[in-house]
Amino acid sequence: MVDLRIMADEQGISSGESESVAPPRSSGEPEPAPVLKLPSALHALAWSTSAAVFLGLATALGRAHENGVYDALGLTALTPPAIDQSQTTGGVLFVLRVIVCCIAISVVGRGLYLGFKWGVSRWWQRNIPNILLQWIRQKRWWFAILLLIADAVLMSAGIVQLAKSAENLMFKSTSEIGDIWTRVIFEDDHTTASNYDLLFYLGVTALVWLSWWLAKYRFKHLMPRVAFTTYAVAQVTVMILWFAYLHGIADTVEDYPVVAFSGMTQEDHHYLPILLGQDDKMFALLILQLNDQNDAVQRRYVLYLPRTELKWMTVIRFMPLYRISKINDLKKLVEQVQRSSQ
Repeated sequence: MVDLRIMADEQGISSGESESVAPPRSSGEPEPAPVLKLPSALHALAWSTSAAVFLGLATALGRAHENGVYDALGLTALTPPAIDQSQTTGGVLFVLRVIVCCIAISVVGRGLYLGFKWGVSRWWQRNIPNILLQWIRQKRWWFAILLLIADAVLMSAGIVQLAKSAENLMFKSTSEIGDIWTRVIFEDDHTTASNYDLLFYLGVTALVWLSWWLAKYRFKHLMPRVAFTTYAVAQVTVMILWFAYLHGIADTVEDYPVVAFSGMTQEDHHYLPILLGQDDKMFALLILQLNDQNDAVQRRYVLYLPRTELKWMTVIRFMPLYRISKINDLKKLVEQVQRSSQ
């Protein structure tokens, strides 16, 4: 009898090991593009560069948020604050919130997709002709590209429109700022703001997953794949920066201090000052000019007071900025300011 082990050795196959054979890929499943691998010596450099880019993005998000606040309140004369740790920390928290929400949407979306696929696949195969199924498989790249373009265009148009209508938001009427910002400002439960947050997270999640799928399965060569990935990363980054800017505008619904300061006289009994912001040279005060009865706001403007002209400033109370004209007793609030200024 012939020793089978000798025959296996002659054929170059070890008797204790067997060759691993990749399972055959189905005809309908796309083949992934080759993965670009870095040498091990560059891994540390890649990680440190990624950390620096992440912190830079977080700082840019913090600055975009503050720019939204300044633009909504019309604080054009104030010097923007220097880059500091608070901006970076706020940006990091903002990025983490976006990531967590997108992951949650991805998990829910994956579960819905698997449930739909399990429930509809048999009906689909029985009732849809094979030629139509083949055509859909061949054209799915175009479907993905069209969805990607539509998602990016709709999100960009919506964000730009919201940003334009919210510039100098403090000094516009409700007809000028539109229905969306009116609801964001005056709703107590913040339903509209939460709904638009959800729409943004859905749009960003769709952008990320469509871009990843196209980069992995559609672009086989390195240069087109790198170019498309660069575009997708830039697109998502710009969307997140704009979203941080809009969040800064929406955050102006918070309470601001009604103040009294040195230099106020009895002639100022029709004026209600609110501190909006400050820098190292001056304070920015929103001045509400009331009527003779002190029960309605006639005019509003921003007054910039140099720090050298103020000896003291005291806070009377905190009030919601956009709803202060709806206070039942403005006269009583003005009297409190007058008493504190004496």
